[in-house]
Amino acid sequence: MRSIHYSIRFAIVLVLTLFFYLGVSFLFHQAVQPPALITLLFIALCAERLWVLLDWIGPVVGTMNKKKQEQEQKQIVEYLMECSMRYGSPLVIAAMRSKKRISLHVVWRFLRKSDIVVRSTAGYLLALLPFTTLEQSTIALKRLTSCPLRRWL
Repeated sequence: MRSIHYSIRFAIVLVLTLFFYLGVSFLFHQAVQPPALITLLFIALCAERLWVLLDWIGPVVGTMNKKKQEQEQKQIVEYLMECSMRYGSPLVIAAMRSKKRISLHVVWRFLRKSDIVVRSTAGYLLALLPFTTLEQSTIALKRLTSCPLRRWL
C-alpha cells in the first residue's frame, strides 16, 4: 500500500485544523484572531512532522511500522538464502527462544560483524550466520550461551 505524500498529508491536516478552529469560533460567536491562526498552522506543521519522526525512530524503538520491519527482515532472509544457494556458500540459521525480550543489538555484540540478528513474528531470535558451516556455528552459539545472555536464553 502506498502512503500519501507528506505535502498532501500536511494540507489535509492543515485544512481540518482550520475548519475546526473556524467552526468553534463561529459556534461561540468569537472573532477570528490572526495569532490563533498562526499558532494552529504551527501546530499542524508540528503534528505532521511528528509522524515522520516516529516513522524514522520506529526501527530503534520497534513500535512503529511493524509490517515494514517484518518485510525488511523477510527480504534479508530471502537474500541470504538465495546467495547461499546460488554460490554454494554455507549459511546457518539459528533460532533462539528467550525467557525475556532481549534487544537485538545486545545479541549481535557477541557475533561477527557479518552476522545478522532478526526477530521472527513468533518471538524467536534468528541469528543468520552467512559463510559459516555447521561445525563453525557451534563456536558462535557456545559464545552466546556462555555470555551474560545465558540467564535470558
